[in-house]
Amino acid sequence: MTRGMTLIEVIISMAIMGILTAAAAPLVGSLRDRYFVSAAASEIASAHNRARIQSVLQSRVVDLEVRPDSLFIRYGTGPGATELWSSIGSARNGVVMTSSSRTLSFAPTGVTLGFANASFVLTRGSARRQVIISRLGRVRIIP
Repeated sequence: MTRGMTLIEVIISMAIMGILTAAAAPLVGSLRDRYFVSAAASEIASAHNRARIQSVLQSRVVDLEVRPDSLFIRYGTGPGATELWSSIGSARNGVVMTSSSRTLSFAPTGVTLGFANASFVLTRGSARRQVIISRLGRVRIIP
């Protein structure tokens, strides 16, 4: 009575594992794309909430600048602007923001100044999310 496996049994089990791994690889890539796009959408939504809170706490106009490579919260304009917070944008994980960069200004009451909604479309691979920010501060993330 011998213990262990023969060479043929090892080769067959390695071949089966290879086939299963090859079949699962696209699913793992798709999950990863969805994760990065969801994280980028959540980051924009949380930056929006942070900017609103800062405008109310400081009782002044605060700007949120959303760009593909970075997010900035600052008050003041020009060279004298004071940066309150910044973060690396969605591009760091290969997420593409198809909409243009946009600056949202928040009044001291926390309401966005201006008349239009802001919309940011984020994509990576087959994953896609749209972040819509209303003038009154409602944030929706649409899959």
